[in-house]
Amino acid sequence: MQESPSEQTLDPTPESGTTQATKGVLQDIPRPLESWHVEDAEVLACIPKSGIIHDYMEYCPTTCDGPLWFQLAGILTTLSVVAAKCDYRVESEDGRYEIGGLHMWSANVGYTGTRKSQCIAPAISILRATNSKAFLATDGSIEAIHDTLASPDRGGIGLLHRDEMSTLFAQAKRSYSTGLIGWMLEAYTGGPTERVTKAGGSVEIPRVRLSVLGNIPPSTLQQNTSREDWRTGFLPRFCFWGARRTRYMPVAPSDPRIEAIFATYLKRFLQGREIPVIIPHALAKIILDWHRKDIDAKGHLMPDELYSALLRLRSKGFQLASLFALSRLNHLVADGKGILVEREDVENALAVIKLLRRSTSELFTFVGGTEEATQERRALIFIAATPMATTSLLAADLGISVKASTAICQTLASQGLIERMAVQSGTRGRPKVFYVIP
Repeated sequence: MQESPSEQTLDPTPESGTTQATKGVLQDIPRPLESWHVEDAEVLACIPKSGIIHDYMEYCPTTCDGPLWFQLAGILTTLSVVAAKCDYRVESEDGRYEIGGLHMWSANVGYTGTRKSQCIAPAISILRATNSKAFLATDGSIEAIHDTLASPDRGGIGLLHRDEMSTLFAQAKRSYSTGLIGWMLEAYTGGPTERVTKAGGSVEIPRVRLSVLGNIPPSTLQQNTSREDWRTGFLPRFCFWGARRTRYMPVAPSDPRIEAIFATYLKRFLQGREIPVIIPHALAKIILDWHRKDIDAKGHLMPDELYSALLRLRSKGFQLASLFALSRLNHLVADGKGILVEREDVENALAVIKLLRRSTSELFTFVGGTEEATQERRALIFIAATPMATTSLLAADLGISVKASTAICQTLASQGLIERMAVQSGTRGRPKVFYVIP
């Protein structure tokens, strides 16, 4: 990526007209460090060398000095709406295909001041110019969202844009929105879905492609959700884009002319097209092998709710690889012909889901992991790394009492996650108890 005008001012020098005093003020501003945030340098490794995503990520720093991670989330979610009629097809070893949709649920997580809204504003403007009917009613009721999706001019495709996602969780608890979360989970599968009207009729959508893009502070996410939202699979279906504010420079205005170019590109090559995206088996294995090694093989060390979230990184990786491939489409393809995903697309997708894995794990500990669940996870990690671990050693590592560590071990043993071993050290005395991973 070439250095954009706004990036050239990130490290001001006296030669560029910024005094050392001003530079000192910028550096002295407290910057919160969160374990789930992703640095701009890490994001740069995920951006393709060409295509609309590359061009968009070059344009964004000229409109906002917010994190690149939020900006990448915005353009990927926009592409998921524009290309909603396309599906990905993962080739298996026996020649059959796994088929899935490109719709995404994205949540930008950051404290107030991280410029979440400003980061996704260009993507929202481009989507409005591409397809103004893509935006759904946002009053939080099943009827409003469902009926908007079911209208003939939308065809089951739309974006639920929540600048403040806290309203979604708050309204889902109200009487007129009873069942909203369950309906959204059903819609995530891609349809068909049906709603019974008050008059006794029914409204059916044969094929649903519902995408979600919202912003939420981590503290609000913690207050408005519970572990039940992780257990039901609602929160695990989100891509959590966690970032922090790292720069404090004036915001430059957007450029409608450039955004019009992006919208024209999307309308010409992707809007309303049904183009299958083929992921060859040899390339799909890159994601499958990583997922098997880093997620499946370590599932016993995680709470079930977190494991459920990380399991979905597999399908999210295929979605992202397909979106990266479509972002490079610069010629018309006959509907039904299909395009092939390339190695660069898969490698970029893998880089993204690795970062999403970290963000999801850390956010779960903060917003979804109770103290008990967090201690159990740390206990599993300690026992896996410590041969013949005792409750005394575990208590010292966790900073808790031996009685509390014994209770944790008994719970984990009852779930079959660890095994209790009693070894008689001599002819007298009680046997020494150890715990191991089976």
